[in-house]
Amino acid sequence: MYDFSMLYGRMKGYGNGMTKGELAKIIGVSRPTLNSRLNGKGFYQDEIDRICAALDIPKKEIPQYFFTFKVYLNKPMAV
Repeated sequence: MYDFSMLYGRMKGYGNGMTKGELAKIIGVSRPTLNSRLNGKGFYQDEIDRICAALDIPKKEIPQYFFTFKVYLNKPMAV
């Protein structure tokens, strides 16, 4: 699963902040569709392009925003 924390941070810091609903409308998908993309379904290339345009994300930073794997730390098991 990918880590979209940088994307969320960019949305929060953009202007007065951008909600998922506002971003979904800008990129032409429903809010539930955007949520499913953020929860593991993944984005289509044209959606990534529209998100980058909407949030002024430079093309060279796409991997950081969309293709960073989420890291889960293992907790020691109780015995």
